[in-house]
Amino acid sequence: MDTIEAARDAVVVGVDDTSLSRSAVLWAAEEARLRRLHLLIVHVAAKGGEGPDRDAALTRELLLNGCAEAASRREPTVIVGTLLLHGDAGEWLLVITRSAAMLVVGSEPGGPLSRRRFDGLTQRLTSRGLCDVVTVSRTPKIDKTGLTQILAVWTGEAARTGVLFAAAEEAFLRKAGLTLALPGSGPGGSVSEAEVADDNLVARDLAHLASRYPRLHVTIDQINSTSVAAVGNALTGCHLAVVGYRRNGSTKSKAADLADGLVRQATCPLLFPVDHANGPGRAA
Repeated sequence: MDTIEAARDAVVVGVDDTSLSRSAVLWAAEEARLRRLHLLIVHVAAKGGEGPDRDAALTRELLLNGCAEAASRREPTVIVGTLLLHGDAGEWLLVITRSAAMLVVGSEPGGPLSRRRFDGLTQRLTSRGLCDVVTVSRTPKIDKTGLTQILAVWTGEAARTGVLFAAAEEAFLRKAGLTLALPGSGPGGSVSEAEVADDNLVARDLAHLASRYPRLHVTIDQINSTSVAAVGNALTGCHLAVVGYRRNGSTKSKAADLADGLVRQATCPLLFPVDHANGPGRAA
C-alpha cells in the first residue's frame, strides 16, 4: 500500500522524539474517535537515516509503538496504524495531505525554536496542504463536563467562511459552545468602516450556521485589537481555536500574520482549515 492510500480518510499525526509529539498523538486520537476515522501515526526519518544502523531503527520502532500504545490507551475504540518514511518531513507530510482527512503536528510554544518550526514545516503545511492542519503545543484537555469551548477567529477575509464552518463542525462533534472572536482594528480599538461592512457578512454566515447546526450555541466576543496578544488572550480557556491562513503568491494575508504569532503563544491546539479559495468550502 502506498503512502497516499495508507493515509486516505485518516486523521494523520506526524511524530518525532519530543514530548510535543505525544500531546499531538493524544489530541489526534480523540479527534479520530469523534470523526469515526482511523488514526495513522507517521514518523519521517531524515535523509541518510535509512541505513543499517540497528540502534536508530530500534529507536524509531519504539517511538512509533510507544505513540500507538498511548493513543490506544486514550481512545481504545480507535483503529491505530503506524508508518515509517524516509526523506524530507515537509515533503512527505504534504503528500499525505492529498488524501488525509486531517494532519496533526506538534508545535513548540514560545521562544525562537517555535518561530523556526512554524516558519518551516508548519507554515508549508498550512499554506500548501490539501487538508486541515492542526498544531498542538500543550497536553490536550479532556473535558467531560460539557463546558468545552471552540473559538473561531474572524479575519474579515475570504477564508472566513472556511474558518467559521470548520469551528462549527468541531463544536458540533464535541457538543461544545462556539465563540466567534471579532478583532477590531480601528484607532484605539474602534471599529473601522471595513469592519462595519463585515457585519453583514457575519450575519449571513451565522444564518448559514443556524440552518446547518440548529442547536449550536454561538456567542460573539468583540476584541479591541488585531494584535497577537489580544487575540491570544481570547484563547485562554478554549479547547481549540480555528484560524485562517492564506498566501497570495509570496504575500501573506492579515490572517497569516496573525497565525504566525498565535502558533508561538497558543495555549490550546490551533486548527488551520484547508484554503478552499480555488474550490468548494464547507459552506458551499
